[in-house]
Amino acid sequence: MERKFNPDKLARLNDPVRLEHIPPDFIREKLGLNGCSVMADIGAGTGLFTKAFLELCGGGKAFSADISPVMVDWMKENLIPEKGEIIPLLVEEKSLPIDSDSVDLAIMFNLYHELEAPDQSLAEVMRILKKGGKICIADWKKGETPSGPPQKIRVSADEISEALRNTGFQSIWSDDSLPFHSLVWAVK
Repeated sequence: MERKFNPDKLARLNDPVRLEHIPPDFIREKLGLNGCSVMADIGAGTGLFTKAFLELCGGGKAFSADISPVMVDWMKENLIPEKGEIIPLLVEEKSLPIDSDSVDLAIMFNLYHELEAPDQSLAEVMRILKKGGKICIADWKKGETPSGPPQKIRVSADEISEALRNTGFQSIWSDDSLPFHSLVWAVK
């Protein structure tokens, strides 16, 4: 079974309802974010969340990373922030062309269940985060939801937390109050 999102369905990723399902203000409050100068959106798709978080942080620089050339090309042509700079990046799942210790916040939304080697992907995020930098993962809850991936590839918040712990992340928290997603965050 294919785990990756089909780029032919790109328009779905621009649906503003996604920002209601995973609200940036809610996440800022949970993470205690007072801004961030450099962020990375891993598995950015069309960059909907990249743009929302960059504006929430008041500008700065955002790497908007995806493995799909279709998505990266779309971002290059269409993703224009009101403040700050967005850098669309074509990446490999286990390798991010971002300097070590350079990112304040890394987000992975609706991506974790797609990862072939989550431990290696998390290690790469650990590498790019500054000391004290945060990672935030939001992914589909196990259980019935009106949309989302098949149940058999969904991953629980406990499983994500354990993977973060095994990678060396500290201060791991989770929140299950969103209707369709589990939220897990941690500190390098």
